[in-house]
Amino acid sequence: MGFLSAIPWTKQGTLTGRVTGATHVSNLSVTAVGKGLSGITKLAEDGSFSIDVHGDEPGQVDLFARETEGTTKKVLRVGLLRGIAVSSGTTISGLELALDHPVDQSLAVTVEGSRYQGSSVSASLWYILDGQFLFSTDASGTMPLPVPAIARTAPFDTITPMLNVTSGDATNLQGGAVQTNMPVSDTSSAKVTFLAPLSITSPTVGTQESPGSASRSGLVLRWSPDVSAHLTEVELAAKVGPGPLDWTVVAPVSITSFTPFPLPADIAPVTTFPAGSYSVWATTTWRAKANSYADFFTGSLTHDPYEETRTTRLLTYVELQ
Repeated sequence: MGFLSAIPWTKQGTLTGRVTGATHVSNLSVTAVGKGLSGITKLAEDGSFSIDVHGDEPGQVDLFARETEGTTKKVLRVGLLRGIAVSSGTTISGLELALDHPVDQSLAVTVEGSRYQGSSVSASLWYILDGQFLFSTDASGTMPLPVPAIARTAPFDTITPMLNVTSGDATNLQGGAVQTNMPVSDTSSAKVTFLAPLSITSPTVGTQESPGSASRSGLVLRWSPDVSAHLTEVELAAKVGPGPLDWTVVAPVSITSFTPFPLPADIAPVTTFPAGSYSVWATTTWRAKANSYADFFTGSLTHDPYEETRTTRLLTYVELQ
């Protein structure tokens, strides 16, 4: 089945109306979002719109409008109209969608502990409605970091934004990158908890420009994760393209080493690592809804866009002799 044939094309209704409060209509967008429903928007130069809503079943949609700054595409103001019923292809006209929520508030982001005080971070605030992304704001700098936000008054009062904060870079040997995603219930401040950075303690690793060096004989992978994490993943792979032999280890944080072993010759054309350039890619993961490492493999962890997660990422390189 092709992509186009998989799209539900049953027309459940048409919504028409006007957006008010826009400074530059050319920087305006209007969308209809709903469970199992999507809209195709026609927007006129005067701010009036017509949206054909398609889906397999009748239902309710929310209309969302945003105006952005012309060059930076930064969101300036937004509006939301909730709970519009569509069915039987009927037309609902005369709708008025006001851009009544300017992005004029601020969320003060801080970090727990002293390790990252004064460090440069990047942060974004994602506004999600019933699992569907509406818009985001972002900022970067040192903490405490003010992130642009909107007043959480009706009809945005039921939306809990998701905060994404990242510090560092995966290729930085001094700690890689740490990242936390968390729902924000407070309207004025949020305190972020990062996992401690993951480090590779064996073999000796380096950057892509200056890799470490190690012997293939007696090779052991060792790492040092945050003990509060649920899962560590370490991959030793050929630097360029799929190698003749790669190892990926997924383990609870109580396990901090792995010794690659020769594969049986009767099941693998390559049994050990050839000499060459390799990357060592390592991550740790913590999820608010996980109780243990085993939860990641039992199907008990369902996707939840509002679940707090913490991760680390580290990319290093080694020449195996």
